[in-house]
Amino acid sequence: MLDLPHIIPLAEYCRCLRAEGRGTVPEFDPRDGGVAAKVLFLMEKPGPVTDDNGLTGRIGSGGAVCLTTRLSHNVGGWPSNGP
Repeated sequence: MLDLPHIIPLAEYCRCLRAEGRGTVPEFDPRDGGVAAKVLFLMEKPGPVTDDNGLTGRIGSGGAVCLTTRLSHNVGGWPSNGP
C-alpha cells in the first residue's frame, strides 16, 4: 500500500531518512490521508516493533478524526526510559 499516490512522497521521505542514517523510521500509515491530510498526529514511537520493518506502529484509532483527514506518525528513533 506504500505505492498509493497519496503516500508515495511520504514513503520516499522515510526511505531517505533511513539512507542518511537518521535511525529507525517507521512508515506512515497508508490508510490515513497521506499528503492530503489536514491534521498531523505525532505520537511517541511505541518500541522496537516498528524498527525498519515496513510497519507503521499505529497504536490507537486517532479518535473521531476521519482517516482521510489525518496523518499519524511515530516520532523518536529510541525507546523512552522514563515518564
